[in-house]
Amino acid sequence: MWIMRFKSRTMLPYNSIEEDYRVDNKGTREENVFIDDDIVNYYQIKYSQWSHPENLKKEVRVWRPCAYYDQLNIALVSSHAIFNYSMFLSLLTYRRKNPLPTRNLLLLDEAHRLEEEIVKFTGISISKKRWKRYIPNLKMEDYGYDDIEKWVHFLINLETRMLFLTGDYDCTAVSLALSRRGR
Repeated sequence: MWIMRFKSRTMLPYNSIEEDYRVDNKGTREENVFIDDDIVNYYQIKYSQWSHPENLKKEVRVWRPCAYYDQLNIALVSSHAIFNYSMFLSLLTYRRKNPLPTRNLLLLDEAHRLEEEIVKFTGISISKKRWKRYIPNLKMEDYGYDDIEKWVHFLINLETRMLFLTGDYDCTAVSLALSRRGR
């Protein structure tokens, strides 16, 4: 059963994933998140076959999960977790297939910074100098903070030009950009 699932992995064969983790006593003080022995053995085999220079120095190569992914996966399967704003917002936004599990409680440390963090996460920054590298004859006017319609029109035009410049577009993307441009 485990072997079939491992064959369909898209990540590195020695890097743990969320589905590898099990939880005992979920939601209690004794909650314990761990990786089954069968999975650890699988990783040990794959890791020992990996020819990395660090591994060649040692006679015994012991697999350990990547500390970052280990902590992230533990947080994802646990009944409680601590995330910074950037991680929390990215998990909410980019995990469409496997959304962040619902929790009974959400604590926001420094909640007075929440709006700033959301703007940082969702905002864009347009620099004349940076865009001039891609589109030499780009004319950027300063529309200030009040004229949202002109900014939207500018961004739609920019999107359309970038689609044509890169050649990385399909008919749907171009027709959508052109239809928005005509508004």
